[in-house]
Amino acid sequence: MARGLMRALLSTRVGGPETLEMTDLPMPEPKKGEIRVAVKAAGVNFPDTIIIRDLYQFKPPRPFAPGGEVAGVVDAIGDEVEGFAMGDRVLGLPIFGGFVSHICFPAISAHKIPDALPCRRLRRQRFVKGWGHIIRSFIHARWTRQRKRNFQSRSKA
Repeated sequence: MARGLMRALLSTRVGGPETLEMTDLPMPEPKKGEIRVAVKAAGVNFPDTIIIRDLYQFKPPRPFAPGGEVAGVVDAIGDEVEGFAMGDRVLGLPIFGGFVSHICFPAISAHKIPDALPCRRLRRQRFVKGWGHIIRSFIHARWTRQRKRNFQSRSKA
């Protein structure tokens, strides 16, 4: 693969998995508010099989890469992005576009993967999305506990 290119598994025509084509595309650059992730794992789910057959709720313009869930490492950061650094391990849930070596998406929709959860374990999982829900639930629970503590400490003052 030449420098400045990425790999992508594209749907170029309506059909099953046999119609997908591996190709090289220009490396995407993150826009304002986006991060670029070097994909280490991508979930394959039922929606991926029906989106390439044009049976999903919406039909992305072809060519497009299926893949609605990815896990990987931040390797580029767009302007006005806070809370992420190069090398952070993240989970993203794009509706499509995940069957690529690199993907850009809004930083606000990325979730950091806890250090205790290695990427190699994510690759063995059938659904990356399941981990996404677990991570989001963990973050929400931690945020709720902190808010409750802050409220209680203000009440005592």
